[in-house]
Amino acid sequence: MKWEALLEAHINFEMRAFEPDQLEQSVRLEVDRIFTLVGSLKIRDVVTEKQIETAIQEVRSRQVPPDAQTFFDLLATRSIELSKSSNETLSDLTTKDIQKQWTEVLINSNELRSDVARDFARSVFFKKLISEVLFFSLRRFMSEENALTKNIPGVASMLKFGQNLVNQTLPGLDENVSRALRDFINKNIDNVSRYAETVLTAEMDEKMLREIADGFWDDFSTRPLSRFSDDLKQMQNQKVKDAANATWEHFKKTDLFDRIIRMLYRAFLDHYGSLEIQTALANSGFERSVVVDSITQGVLPGVQASVANGSLRSYVSERLRRFYESEAAQNI
Repeated sequence: MKWEALLEAHINFEMRAFEPDQLEQSVRLEVDRIFTLVGSLKIRDVVTEKQIETAIQEVRSRQVPPDAQTFFDLLATRSIELSKSSNETLSDLTTKDIQKQWTEVLINSNELRSDVARDFARSVFFKKLISEVLFFSLRRFMSEENALTKNIPGVASMLKFGQNLVNQTLPGLDENVSRALRDFINKNIDNVSRYAETVLTAEMDEKMLREIADGFWDDFSTRPLSRFSDDLKQMQNQKVKDAANATWEHFKKTDLFDRIIRMLYRAFLDHYGSLEIQTALANSGFERSVVVDSITQGVLPGVQASVANGSLRSYVSERLRRFYESEAAQNI
């Protein structure tokens, strides 16, 4: 057909732009033209409420694909391997001055400190810890030498004689005493917890916080990251993955998830909505030249490969052939 030669000439013309000496310039020119077309659009006209609604429903209906989960597992494994072979310490990743800055932030957060002290003192863990400490201390006081037995002559011998006599005549008394001690502690643990809350709130002043922060720094600043790799590895099991997936699947269906996404969308529009895309990018530190150069360098290897294996020429040929074979072109 007469148009076959014209089609071939057209294909060759398009492909000359992708020859080695022109390839990078051609790609850069195309990226720059696209940036011109898209960059002049206002963000409010591109990102719409309907798109956000669609995105929310899409996220809610989709589960994490198995391949993506496998990739995340691989990332976690590699990260643990990296930390295990790392010789860096906490002091290599931050500085004492930065630690002091965060300490000052905590010092100025009075309500946060009060909330932490209250929640910790009222927690089941703290109550259990305190009850065991009290029980241990009282038992030690009753069964071992203390200030009373040391300072009063004959008291130690008398207590030991009495204890031996009681054990012989009333077997099981020790167990009953232990049960009575625990019952007494359990009945009074709420009062102890409230007292501990008062003490924590009162004692957690600037001096105490700085001492705690300095102690933390002294303990952890010289520890290598490899020390934490075993702890991280314990998080790599199927139960942890199942719990994490279940948490995410439930959370994304809640009303809070919906409100968070919409809040982010409206905050984004309030700040950037009236700006053109290129202006918003520039204000964020991504000037036109930076964006064009980054995209060009990112896609260039792929374009080079498609030229080398012939797939780009096939694509151009197929696209142009559809026009030359069309009725409109045939009529011309």
